[in-house]
Amino acid sequence: MVKSSDRLYIHAGAATPHGLIAGLVELRHDLRDVEIVHMHTDGPAPYTEPGMEHRFRHNALFIGPNTRQAVQEGRADYTPVFLSEIPALFEPGGSLPLDVAFIHVTPPDADGNCSLGVSVDCALSAARNARMVVAQVNLRMPRTFGASIPVSLIDLAIEVDHELPIAVHQLPGPEATEVGRHVAAVLSAENWRQMWVPRGFAHGFCTLEPDTEVLYKVDAYYDRAADAGMLWNDPALGIEWPVGAAAAVLSDKDRTAPRLAELPRHFTYAGAA
Repeated sequence: MVKSSDRLYIHAGAATPHGLIAGLVELRHDLRDVEIVHMHTDGPAPYTEPGMEHRFRHNALFIGPNTRQAVQEGRADYTPVFLSEIPALFEPGGSLPLDVAFIHVTPPDADGNCSLGVSVDCALSAARNARMVVAQVNLRMPRTFGASIPVSLIDLAIEVDHELPIAVHQLPGPEATEVGRHVAAVLSAENWRQMWVPRGFAHGFCTLEPDTEVLYKVDAYYDRAADAGMLWNDPALGIEWPVGAAAAVLSDKDRTAPRLAELPRHFTYAGAA
């Protein structure tokens, strides 16, 4: 099945085939230098634990919380790639040809086709292009529409009756609850107040009198690529501006800025996945 120096793909997300992974790790003493490639998997990744380096070497195409420490400590690798480009890596002429693919599927239907269930991503390309396909056939995997895997494509199948990995919802921590909160103050020539805005914080102002001058002192040169904004009166911000939307004089950029919820996540807070 899996031999030393093979490149192995593992189905990702909620379709992570933990039964096959457990069997692989049990055989670790018979293996060396097996490269394991996958996107984000759910649950434990025992092949990345300390001491496994000479048996398995993980090549992350998307770093998840279960493999992040191994990558940071140099016990696993990371290949930066657009998610849309990953399937082509496994195709003929691609840079990551696969020896074995571990996939997680439904039992076959009346036509002999298995569904990839809850996670298709790049598993379809992996199954179609790997030299050998090993399937964890789960009685609890829901059948989904779209492309399927014919049983003729599967070299070895192991039937299981396992619960799928579940993502547990966690309440936001104190750092996350601070996102979107704001402070406000009136700055004038009379009160001599100034406001310091730390890096990474959004800021905005509203002039209260005609011919107002606003002076900035910054710690770096302007970077157009880093220039972004959010909708000034987004209700999620809860800012009580001294002018209403009808009276506000806005630039085109401010008028069409996205809402807070539409912005990409630029920061990872301690304790976050």
